[in-house]
Amino acid sequence: MIIFDYICYFFLYSFLGWCMEVVYAAVRKRKFVNRGLLNGCFCPVYGVSMVFFLIFFGGLQEQALFLFLACFPVASVFEWGTGLLLEKLFGLKCWDYSEYRDHIGTYVCVRFSAAWAAGAVLCIWFLQPLAESAVHWLPKFVERGLAMLLLTVLFIDMLATGAALQKR
Repeated sequence: MIIFDYICYFFLYSFLGWCMEVVYAAVRKRKFVNRGLLNGCFCPVYGVSMVFFLIFFGGLQEQALFLFLACFPVASVFEWGTGLLLEKLFGLKCWDYSEYRDHIGTYVCVRFSAAWAAGAVLCIWFLQPLAESAVHWLPKFVERGLAMLLLTVLFIDMLATGAALQKR
């Protein structure tokens, strides 16, 4: 069933997004910083956005400019929406781009949205074919079991994180 493929892609890109955030923060601060909101090693906004890009813009794979131009505003909307949601629900301001000249509000920065869109293009070009091969190589019962296990772990992590944030 294709839904399990997308769940696997969601977790792959959530993990890679978390890795990218951790490396970026480590370079800037010269130490390990868990940049994810959750306790685990996932940044779901990257997974959700990449699954969205794959579903709605995957057909643009051969047209890099159009793929980039499609991903750019959507990445900005995802970043803005996530930032606003976290602030409204939990009073958290996880990022603030007001120090950059090219910011739009405090949640969106043109340079980072462009980097996100370029990263999406690269993932769709290079990484997604490998991800598809790996997922299709797995026996279906393994893929489904892994997807369900990861969803359960993510759900528990989200509940624990939400509870901890409500207590602060």
